[in-house]
Amino acid sequence: MFIKKNQFYIIIAVIVFLMAVYMIYSIRKDNRLNNNEENVIKLVEDFGSTLKNVPLLAPRDEVIQAIKDNYSPYVTDELMKNWIAHPRRAPGRTTSSPWPDRIEINEVERLSEDEYSIKGRIVEVTSTEAEGGGAAAFRPVELILKRTGNKWLIDKIIIRNYE
Repeated sequence: MFIKKNQFYIIIAVIVFLMAVYMIYSIRKDNRLNNNEENVIKLVEDFGSTLKNVPLLAPRDEVIQAIKDNYSPYVTDELMKNWIAHPRRAPGRTTSSPWPDRIEINEVERLSEDEYSIKGRIVEVTSTEAEGGGAAAFRPVELILKRTGNKWLIDKIIIRNYE
């Protein structure tokens, strides 16, 4: 079976075209994944910076208001309802010193198209570390983030014992 020269060039052109389409699709998909990963990392870091604003030893009404004021942009409605029903289960400041300063991220894992797991640790500081850097204590933390509409939100948080 012989292929005419023109048919051969057409077949090659179709193959090259299909490869180009595949490469463009792959690049766009990778960019979308990277953008999602950047968004979930930023969300967790921003959430971590609010932990010090929720004084868990304050009167119940104050704790609930602080949870609403500080955590609403970052968590799902279901998690917010859970924390409002049981405010002492929410993360936050349990002593005057040290206090939670930030979340350092160690691992980001995509569980599905609409779900990520982030592992890291809550960094607690005293006034000394706040001025000079460093940490007074670390608590391992795992967060599950879900896409809700076009937003990523924290759906679950597991805080472990101090390291």
